[in-house]
Amino acid sequence: MAKIKQYIYFGLIMFLVLASLTGCNGVETIKYDDGSYYAGETRFGLRHGQGTFTSADGSKYVGEFKNDLRHGQGTLAWANGDTYVGESQNGLYHGQGTYTSADGTKYIGEFKDDLFHGQGILTWANGDTYVGELRDDMYHGQGTFTSADGEVSSGIWVKGEFIGPIFHLAIATS
Repeated sequence: MAKIKQYIYFGLIMFLVLASLTGCNGVETIKYDDGSYYAGETRFGLRHGQGTFTSADGSKYVGEFKNDLRHGQGTLAWANGDTYVGESQNGLYHGQGTYTSADGTKYIGEFKDDLFHGQGILTWANGDTYVGELRDDMYHGQGTFTSADGEVSSGIWVKGEFIGPIFHLAIATS
């Protein structure tokens, strides 16, 4: 019995080694029970490489996948009109990207784990803008908020709250 287990393990290891060398890659169309489908490259039956995933509600992602998740460059268009164009990592927005909502709000900048995080420009449909640093979807760091009517708050922000302007000290030298 122990000898049989050794042969089974050896066979499984050989299969995995050969599969990894050949990649077990292919191009497939996969239909899911919920009505969504995927057309593109696969590896070991998972979405891997370039492909298009269309959900049952009509939302569509076109881009790169890795181990069945959005990973790399891509475009995601929701059925409600929102879009995201940019980088993803492990299924989350991560890196440089542009998110545009159907109401006209637009964010261009850095993302981390699906959140606005890093340098960015946020523009609302009413004309308000924020240019600067963000952390966890909030103004955080140095930035400038300009309202549509021209009011400006420029300086340091902490967790979405304006702390105050940045003062620069001039040191006189003789």
